[in-house]
Amino acid sequence: MHIWRAIVARRPFARKARGGCEEREGVILGKKSKFDRIENVLLICNGKDCKKRGAKELRKAARSKLREMGKRRSTHIVRTKCNGFCKIAPVVSIQPQNVWLSETDEEEIQRVIEEIIGEE
Repeated sequence: MHIWRAIVARRPFARKARGGCEEREGVILGKKSKFDRIENVLLICNGKDCKKRGAKELRKAARSKLREMGKRRSTHIVRTKCNGFCKIAPVVSIQPQNVWLSETDEEEIQRVIEEIIGEE
């Protein structure tokens, strides 16, 4: 299992960033980051078997449902490589709620998104 960590570029001095905000050690002070608006992450497997079983259609259905709910900007959709669950493809994960879906279709993913993300 790989653990991914965000690495912030460190700068030895402060300088003015775009928009007149001060930047120290890679963090822009006084300006809200695009990462701050992300509340949920939707991980959709894009491996060979998941693609065959409709991962692209799942992504389109999820994106349209999120747009309809007004949650598209606060939810990041990520196409992952193979997750190793090929027998139960396609696999979708909703984080930080830690919900995993397998053998799902467009209607089911839209229903689950409405139940989980819509209640926030």
